[in-house]
Amino acid sequence: MAKEKINIKDKVAEGGIFATLIYEMLGKPKENVDTAIKLLVEKFKKMDKVKIVEEKYFEPKTVEDSDLWSNFVELTVLVKDINTFLSLCLDYLPSSIEIRDPETLNMRGSELAGILNDLSVKLINMNVEYQKKTIENTLLKKKLNTLISVNIINALKDGEKDIKEISDVTRIREEDLSTFLSDLVKSGKLSEEEGKYTLKNG
Repeated sequence: MAKEKINIKDKVAEGGIFATLIYEMLGKPKENVDTAIKLLVEKFKKMDKVKIVEEKYFEPKTVEDSDLWSNFVELTVLVKDINTFLSLCLDYLPSSIEIRDPETLNMRGSELAGILNDLSVKLINMNVEYQKKTIENTLLKKKLNTLISVNIINALKDGEKDIKEISDVTRIREEDLSTFLSDLVKSGKLSEEEGKYTLKNG
């Protein structure tokens, strides 16, 4: 199927934005990163007000000192108007943006106000989502801490143990247990003597 011909100059004269956007994906395994890049491009292709003029893929590379993979795609796009372009950048957060045409943007005050209002709403929604995730993570961490503490207490119900023995029973690493054991001692639930832990009321 022949690629649709687009008169970029005419579209820009009508208020369009001709730009190059670079998107980076980070994750593992390598196949998931490749799939994520392709899904992103497919989303762009389904947008009515966005035309992909050129797409350039890069070979995925491993991230130094980690087991993660990084991949990039460079998309040259023609976007219908500045509002759509800003929404595109805010919704999909490119790592690099180059506006190739026009060199200058002329707009009325009402247009600028509309753009700023849209930007404000998006930032507010992003902040709400961030706060929501923060609360969810805090609750999850609290539940996890409670679960670990319960496991430690259960491990000591049949008598005193040192940290290695508690680790063997709970399957929690010794370095991770230290903080929990210290907190349980401080809260009066455990007692510790010469590296041996016992239930305070056991």
